[in-house]
Amino acid sequence: MPNFLVVSARAIYTEYADACSFEFEDAIIDSLQADLLELSNIPSVKTQTTGENRDKYNKEYDIVFLVANNFRKLAKMYALLEKYKIPAKKTYAYVFGAYIHELKYLTLPGARHFIPRYRRICQIDHIFVPFKENQPVLANLFDLPFHYSPMAVDVLKVAGDHPSRFISVNGFGRQEPMLNDLLAATFNKPGSPYIYQHTNAIISPGMKNWQQYRELFWHSLRNSQLSLTFDSLYHNPNGRSQHSFVGPRWYESLAAGAVVVGQSPKTEEALALLDWRDATIDLPDDPERALKKIMELLDSPDDLRQIGNRNTQQMFLKHDWRYRIEKMLIETGFPRVQSLDRQIQELKERSKNIAQSDVRILKTKLSHSASNL
Repeated sequence: MPNFLVVSARAIYTEYADACSFEFEDAIIDSLQADLLELSNIPSVKTQTTGENRDKYNKEYDIVFLVANNFRKLAKMYALLEKYKIPAKKTYAYVFGAYIHELKYLTLPGARHFIPRYRRICQIDHIFVPFKENQPVLANLFDLPFHYSPMAVDVLKVAGDHPSRFISVNGFGRQEPMLNDLLAATFNKPGSPYIYQHTNAIISPGMKNWQQYRELFWHSLRNSQLSLTFDSLYHNPNGRSQHSFVGPRWYESLAAGAVVVGQSPKTEEALALLDWRDATIDLPDDPERALKKIMELLDSPDDLRQIGNRNTQQMFLKHDWRYRIEKMLIETGFPRVQSLDRQIQELKERSKNIAQSDVRILKTKLSHSASNL
């Protein structure tokens, strides 16, 4: 049986975006039966080379996985990992924020070879990034094998059927301010039957307990009818985002069975990833018209349930992290792993069950309609 190790910075980083990395790490651990090494900002040389750590990590690993939110964090993780002197045949990394504009300093003539961050990243054997357009540029910049791998979520862990869905619209993360303010003013008032849950009115330094934060996050999504999600270039103050892509909010919302409303990316890549009907329902640019569309959707609960079920069914079939892990191993010539294969089969069966259930519901509705004629 192959040996895998996941190296995590979950004891170091507390930004909200880092939670996606930690969840991917857990999916790797679960599907590949991998060991976990939690890095520390102040690693003890003694504990690295003696006692429990020496006994636990003295085997040779076939693959060591690192998952990071950006290249800066990846380089720091690798620097800390080096102190453990863990034998490994290959090292793989996944970088969520694989942005080229954050690496401009590496384009200076001769500069890259004097930068520790560059030298550390060049020690990694394979790096996977979620932006197809950046993959060849990064491969040339680092002279390393870079692979395209879209984002995903652990659908097996987070999907669930919650028919009540008492939250009308979920607007977690940064939202377009005009529609956000209109929804808040309309929904969150005495006497309103609706709830708009959002985070635009909150400033927080980060996570105290990432697992509890994500459990609450997922549970709120599973109880939401609509999830407000916009292309990163749609509302882009100060040009912060440089790419139009299918980000975590899509995969998270779809896996939870919410209906995604907002503005979807219009790239070929996005169309290929979200290739089923109503994966995103685009809203008008005008906030008042967008609010009207949202109200119309909320007045059609049967349609929302059907769309939400289809979203979850498609996520089971296409966008669980286990499919990404499988592709990583295949592209790099690694043999199939039985534990991963079993879980992928479970994903396909769960998808099939939802599809069959929807067919039965549709047949029942058609039968009732016919009997009322």
